[in-house]
Amino acid sequence: MAPDDMRPSTTAEEYKTPLMLEDQDSVGVAYGRNSCKRLRSIVIAQWIVIAILCLALVAGLLPIRNTGSYHVPKYIYSPAEDVIRYKSIAFSSGLEDSKSKYMGRPTDASNQAWEDLYGPGISIISMDQAARLPKKTAPISESP
Repeated sequence: MAPDDMRPSTTAEEYKTPLMLEDQDSVGVAYGRNSCKRLRSIVIAQWIVIAILCLALVAGLLPIRNTGSYHVPKYIYSPAEDVIRYKSIAFSSGLEDSKSKYMGRPTDASNQAWEDLYGPGISIISMDQAARLPKKTAPISESP
């Protein structure tokens, strides 16, 4: 078969027949205009939504920038402030050669160290001192 035989045959009559009727053309143009208007309104709506979301984001982040109202005071009253002494201590790693007296199996010496540390129990302060604390406290029955 030669390549010329594989081509579809066209006649002059086929060229004269329109692919679309006249009224179909106007329907397509009208549909295209409606589609364009609809697409334009969708794009405008999307930009409005984006603008509203951006404004909401900015409005939500503005209070975060104002950290002045969230500061921690540099000084907080303590009733024990006149007896507090500061001491710098270098803590050990806890390995075998540098264990503290609180580490290891319970012994009489380690139990006594823990008792000395936690033994004092509840502290009692006067009503004047309690009034100066940053958080309210309730009096206990043995209060002075």
